[in-house]
Amino acid sequence: MRTQRPSWEGARRRLAHLLAEAIHLESAREEATPQRNVRDMEAIASAILNRAALERAAGMPGERCERICLKIVATMEKRPAADEDSAPFHVALRIAKRGLAGVLADPTEGATHFHSRDAFPAWAQGRAPTAEIGDHFYYREEA
Repeated sequence: MRTQRPSWEGARRRLAHLLAEAIHLESAREEATPQRNVRDMEAIASAILNRAALERAAGMPGERCERICLKIVATMEKRPAADEDSAPFHVALRIAKRGLAGVLADPTEGATHFHSRDAFPAWAQGRAPTAEIGDHFYYREEA
């Protein structure tokens, strides 16, 4: 007799896949540089998870990590979808699983927001980054 897995396991797997896709797409902004910085990928995951935790603690409803990832994926819609058979996607998936399990070290010092070097969004003006890793600047939410 086959044991049925709990439904949360499937949801967690889908969330890990979505987080991996966001990490993969965000870490590959530049077509000319197919190499990815693993530390930057870990930092992207950490910032997403930190923001989701902060929003959850503030009582915001819904699955925050999923919404944050969907927003990142949507902004990258002009890029080709993540190649799930590629080595960089497998690295992103491993990082996503570690982050969701709570065993990923946070190199961003608690950052909740980030942007790439080639962008300077209005929300970042006048704020000092907590970290500069790879192609991104990371910022902590001000209390």
